[in-house]
Amino acid sequence: MREVKKRANDDIKVSIKVRDTLHLSPQQGGSLDKLGDVLGFEKIKLSEDSIEEKEIKTNMKSFLESDWERFREYGIRDSDIYIKSYNEIIGIFYHWEG
Repeated sequence: MREVKKRANDDIKVSIKVRDTLHLSPQQGGSLDKLGDVLGFEKIKLSEDSIEEKEIKTNMKSFLESDWERFREYGIRDSDIYIKSYNEIIGIFYHWEG
């Protein structure tokens, strides 16, 4: 296999699987935000003002370009909430199966 060196500005292809957490917490409404609350692992707020928060979430590409560190932290926290909730669910299934 031949090694290919990449320059810093080269595009790379990645594969991502997206999972919807909407139905993981039906008693709490199912949103990732509420799931984080249930687990005691809250989502990161992008703004204290709900209108501004919605605007930021609507324009995530601009948020990425303007504040990479906060964008990264926000995405990692969302992933952490999902992983923690998934592990909790797997633990419940193992408990049921004995």
